[in-house]
Amino acid sequence: MKQISPNNLISAGKFERSSTLFWSALLFILIFGALIRFYGISWDEGFSFTPHPDERAILMKAGEINFPAIEDIGSLFDPEESSWNPKWFPYGSFPIYLLKLVEEIASTVTGQEIHDLRGIGRFLSILADLGTILGIAMLGRSAFGNRVSILAAGLVSISVIHIQLAHFFAFDTFLAFFCVWSLFFLLKVLQTGKTSASVIAGILIGLGLASKISLMPILGAYVFAHLLHAFTIGSAGFGVKESVITRTITSAVWGLIALVITFILVEPYAILDWGRFTQDIKEQSDMVRRISDYPYTRQYIDTTPYLYQLIQLGRWGLGWPLAVLSFVGVGWACCRGISSKASLFFLLFSLIIPAAILILNNSIFYVVIAMTITLGSLLFTSFFRNESGRVSMLLLSWVIPYVLITGSFDVKFTRYTLPFIPLTTLFASAFLIHWATSDSIRKRLTGVTTLAITILITGLCAASMVSIYSEKHTGVQASVWLNDNAPSGSHILKEHWEEGLPNLSGFSVKELAIYETDNKFKIQKMSEKLATGDYLVIYSNRLYGTVTRLIDRYPLMIGYYNALFTGQLGYEPVFIGTSHLNLMGFSFREDTFTRPNLPDPTIPHSEDLSRGLNAGFADESFSVYDHPKVMIFENVSRLSDIEINESIHSETNKLVPSKHQLQPQQSVEAINQANEKNLMMDPWLSQEQQKGGTWSEIFTTNPVITKMPALIWILYVEFIALLTFPIGFMVFRGLSNRGFLLMKGLGILIVSFIAWILASLHIVAFGTLAVWIGIGTLAIISSFTTYLYKDEILLFIKKRWKAITLLESIFLLAFIAFLLVRMANPDLWHPYRGGEKPMDIGYLNAVVKSSYMPPYDPWFSGGYLNYYYWGQLIIACFIHLTGITTEIAYNLAIPTLFALTVGGAFTIGSNLVSVSSIRLHSSKISAHFRKRLDWLIGAVAVIFVCIIGNFDGLIQTVSLAKNRFIHGMTGGEFDFWRSSRMMAPDPPGFEITEFPFFTFLFADLHAHLIAIPFVLLVLGLGMAIFLAPQKKAPKRFRLQEEFIRLSILGLAVGSLRVINTWDLPTYMAISFLCIGIGQLVRHGGLGISPIAIALWKSGYTCLVAFVAFLPYHITSINFFTNFQTTTNMTTFGQIISVNGLFIFLITSGCVYLLKTQLKNSISSLKSLFLSVINHNNLNPTKVIGLTIFLLLLGYLITFIWIGKLGGVIPVSTGLILILAISLFSSPSSEYRHLPIRIFAHLLGIAGLGLLVFVEIWRLEGDIDRMNTVFKFYGQAWILLGISSTYFLYRAFLKMPRLTPLLRWTWVGITIGLIIVSLIYPVMGSRDRIRDRFQNEDGKFTLNGYSYIDESIYKDPKGDIDLSSDMIGIDWLRKNIPGSPVVLEGVTPTYRWGGRVSINTGLPTVIGWKWHQEQQRWGQREMVAKRIRDVEAIYSEPKLASALLDKYEVDYVYIGQVEKLYYPAEGIAYLQAGLDGKLLPVFTSEDVTIMRVAK
Repeated sequence: MKQISPNNLISAGKFERSSTLFWSALLFILIFGALIRFYGISWDEGFSFTPHPDERAILMKAGEINFPAIEDIGSLFDPEESSWNPKWFPYGSFPIYLLKLVEEIASTVTGQEIHDLRGIGRFLSILADLGTILGIAMLGRSAFGNRVSILAAGLVSISVIHIQLAHFFAFDTFLAFFCVWSLFFLLKVLQTGKTSASVIAGILIGLGLASKISLMPILGAYVFAHLLHAFTIGSAGFGVKESVITRTITSAVWGLIALVITFILVEPYAILDWGRFTQDIKEQSDMVRRISDYPYTRQYIDTTPYLYQLIQLGRWGLGWPLAVLSFVGVGWACCRGISSKASLFFLLFSLIIPAAILILNNSIFYVVIAMTITLGSLLFTSFFRNESGRVSMLLLSWVIPYVLITGSFDVKFTRYTLPFIPLTTLFASAFLIHWATSDSIRKRLTGVTTLAITILITGLCAASMVSIYSEKHTGVQASVWLNDNAPSGSHILKEHWEEGLPNLSGFSVKELAIYETDNKFKIQKMSEKLATGDYLVIYSNRLYGTVTRLIDRYPLMIGYYNALFTGQLGYEPVFIGTSHLNLMGFSFREDTFTRPNLPDPTIPHSEDLSRGLNAGFADESFSVYDHPKVMIFENVSRLSDIEINESIHSETNKLVPSKHQLQPQQSVEAINQANEKNLMMDPWLSQEQQKGGTWSEIFTTNPVITKMPALIWILYVEFIALLTFPIGFMVFRGLSNRGFLLMKGLGILIVSFIAWILASLHIVAFGTLAVWIGIGTLAIISSFTTYLYKDEILLFIKKRWKAITLLESIFLLAFIAFLLVRMANPDLWHPYRGGEKPMDIGYLNAVVKSSYMPPYDPWFSGGYLNYYYWGQLIIACFIHLTGITTEIAYNLAIPTLFALTVGGAFTIGSNLVSVSSIRLHSSKISAHFRKRLDWLIGAVAVIFVCIIGNFDGLIQTVSLAKNRFIHGMTGGEFDFWRSSRMMAPDPPGFEITEFPFFTFLFADLHAHLIAIPFVLLVLGLGMAIFLAPQKKAPKRFRLQEEFIRLSILGLAVGSLRVINTWDLPTYMAISFLCIGIGQLVRHGGLGISPIAIALWKSGYTCLVAFVAFLPYHITSINFFTNFQTTTNMTTFGQIISVNGLFIFLITSGCVYLLKTQLKNSISSLKSLFLSVINHNNLNPTKVIGLTIFLLLLGYLITFIWIGKLGGVIPVSTGLILILAISLFSSPSSEYRHLPIRIFAHLLGIAGLGLLVFVEIWRLEGDIDRMNTVFKFYGQAWILLGISSTYFLYRAFLKMPRLTPLLRWTWVGITIGLIIVSLIYPVMGSRDRIRDRFQNEDGKFTLNGYSYIDESIYKDPKGDIDLSSDMIGIDWLRKNIPGSPVVLEGVTPTYRWGGRVSINTGLPTVIGWKWHQEQQRWGQREMVAKRIRDVEAIYSEPKLASALLDKYEVDYVYIGQVEKLYYPAEGIAYLQAGLDGKLLPVFTSEDVTIMRVAK
């Protein structure tokens, strides 16, 4: 029999007593918490409806839904017909369904129908909050021990914010509940890695997301917990066992499955009614960021992020001791267990930098960036902390991201803080216990005292909060007063967007439109209502506390409230209903008048102020629901509406400075945007922009340059490339020939960036000097680099000069080839296929002429470009260097960018070949051929990425041949344009299926074209990062090289945001993967060290990408950040016709790489098939397996056949699966060369993934899915082209091992498909060259305006002689100093309208409507207003003068467009001088230019 020692008995007894004490204390806390929460649960008794607007909306939705009868159960799957669909998703559906379920149970039990759901809803809210108390106790016990657990639970139970919000059914308590319990089980995941813990955590997170989608950041904690378990708790030392990783991944996947299933079950209409769900979520996202302007969010204008919430929690939500200790506790948890220096770096990267990013821009993209940096910092430091420290990091992985995100919101409802308060309270408790149990007596005494004070004050705050519920609601008190004192039928005025008093059926109630924009009509209507009103009810400070702070927007409301509160409107206060936090007669008063700087009308009615404390301003979400300050004013003096109007204006004139008062000509749109970021230049910048940009000072008349522009241009390109060589030599160390051709793009990027940053910071004006400073800086850096690496560089040049010469020849050949194409058709406009060239040349001219960044908007005078203008800036740098005019520079930029693209594709393609990695000697390939194989593969990459087209070339050729030789039809030509529209019919879709060769051939100098060489630069830098460790860098420079390489990668990735934002997410993800691959290669496998370092490097790269272009981020607004369900899908035939070659090559390459696995699979299927036929060894498992396989296959074929899955999803998903299997099936002989294989596979997966993404989502605001397909298919083409190059290369090497039949079949199909793809470059180029403005042979020139000389444009309104306008435009270019505003007529988009601003770069009042609306989506009414004003200037002489002054117009242009589009009388009046307002400065037969007299 086993002996039990006395010591063990004593230890067990102590544990039992400790456990009993813990549960007893916790039970007491829960009972006490329940008592103070259930007390006052009917706080709004007397209202027939809840005065809490969110609670009211939720209860209304709960009352509207019903589970359908059994016979109508099928309607559940129809979101429009289903009675179970709330059709409302600002809040989640789960608590609504839960409330409905409890209601049904209660009705069944009581036998009575329940009409008022407030009691049930609040009961559930209280239970959720009590569950949070229990959860924080359990979490605290597991994380920090019993004492911390009980203290945290006790503090949460008596926290004011918890007590108050438990009285509302508004889901905040549910969110806190699911958050705390999810973290409890995630802690179990961290400690044990059990699948059951992952599944339960997944279920709880699913329920939380179905309660409110704002719980989304906890997914980061979910991933964090599993990573931390796999690489710390579950690993031995710094090595990671594969079994641990496999088990953790399996657990995580099961948890995610549980999450998804739970979410779908409890909020099914988030999926079934996806469009409405995403729209509501977007609306909430826009609301909290004040992209959408809701009246109730204006109270937060000019409030400080993070600090505002802390102050409100200190004053009202928690009390100052607990609020401060929560802040300190989080800081203590962050810094515990690491050195002071490490703590500073940790705080910088986990808190400060992400907070700064989100304060500047909290769109979804930047939220992802900030959270990546934060979670990466948390994970990185976790590897160097002990187990207790890692537990804190897990909890912080929820607290910090959630606080950073919600704290950065423009809208700062205090209730948004509830989900993190239990956790910060837990940290505060842990810190207090740590302090109170210190070895130092002094610290211990201080800690115990602080602990006692915290508990005391928090408890007193709770008691004072509960006192509110001991009185009737102030709104009910006000209603009683009116019913007792006001005559029946009295006219009662209330404020709109405000709650109403109950039981006023015996009165006439009207509203005052306080939130409407201030103007004389608003005040007139208000004065009339005030004159006839008997009583005025002000329910709370919601309106007067907000509008009086917005002096530019509501100057008249400042006068109104001051006049009202001082009795000047004839109204006197007769009832003041207040309910303060009260403790034994001592009150904590909320000050509603000091913040808006208003007189207090309640002083004569106030209670004894000596027994109370003015605690300051309280957030609306704390004060106006359950204890608003209700004021009733009686119309005593009965002033007339005129007297009231005069009093308001008189008070306004006295209190509001004249610069803030309304001016007669001030537009409504200008007022609406007064306090918001409105994309308008400030006065200083506007003045500087107008002073600079004189045409004759920028563009040269030097005969050498004007006669040989192409030579001068390419010499500057080569000069910058030469200066970049030493830097590129170091940066591209891992690439063959040191990535020589990528150096050109790198140099252009660096020079452009330096010139841009100088102009953005207003250090040096953008121009020749700024560009030369960029070149000089580049030269200095290169000189220093040359000094450090001179021996290596000289040896490289000596050995590789022939290769350098050949590479340079490739670049120049590509440049010359497309130079000839552009010279053959240089036209910068076409009457039907003009594309975006007018916009591109207009923006290019504006960027060239802008003195500082952001450049002014040539199509919206006074505003700046809200567009990714950086591509134009790159070209503008060369224009400033050379002085070449834009109409020529445009046609030089296209071949330059094409040559850079060829260079990038060639470099990446040639580096896919690693001769030493493949046993070429076993192949029947000559030694010379093997030596040049990398050059051949580089050429293939150029063909695939830059030259080939889609299969439309074959389709058109066959159609033309059929018509000619079979049907005998003559005529018909190849249509180069048709190949970019491969998804007819339209609608739906309107897809653009461009590919790089079409893009360069069509030659829109648009963002997607300019970005192509720079995305290849990013890919090249990524390759260099994971290949560099294999090369031997000088040891003393190794760290510096890595730092510089990452910095340049960050700069290149960041540039994509400002060149073509669509490319950024894709290539940022690929860059991070390249960093990870490089680190794993260097380390030799998975482990804590490589993962932590990879995260740090990725975070650093991300930081550089963001900070480098910070001036752009600060000024730009992205109105489209969300995705919607797509409108239609790509068919199988369409995807094959677009990407057929790539699909074949990737498939065939993978099939060969997986030949062994495929053979085994085929053998197994064959055996199974034979066993079924012959009934041999047939068992139930085989039958069931075969049945499931056939059913799935049948469903798949059926869905594809009926079009439910389209063609892309099955094809791409299948290929992605094959690529993944191929990637993880690499033979051990190739492990040394795995990075290239990973790179090629990942590019293929990324390209196919983009195709799948487009089948599901499209960008909001898109025309069907036009631009979504356009942008993402372009990216996919490049990625698939490079990936296909690799698979062609691998298949080619293995080809001799195939049987002759298979070998020649594969070769024949491959060559055939490549030839088919090459039809377009030949036929398309021929057709494009012929596609001139007049459809006839034109001049062979670089001048993009050569077509204008003899061209007539057939406008629907009449013929326009383009040369007549060019005369006027030429005069403006040569004679107008600076960049003043010129007025010109407006036509529908893509016509000849806007031609003056386009071709001079001078800003006009308004340009192309659609393009301006896209850039100013949130202010579209301003675009429409400007169009109407331009029409008024040309049509209504009486309005013209004031409107010319309003837009600060300097010149008025009158040409054939204006004469066709506007009345002759108005034009004549302008030409007559507008009563001396206009003076003619240029006159020709068809054009008159008038200068506005100032």
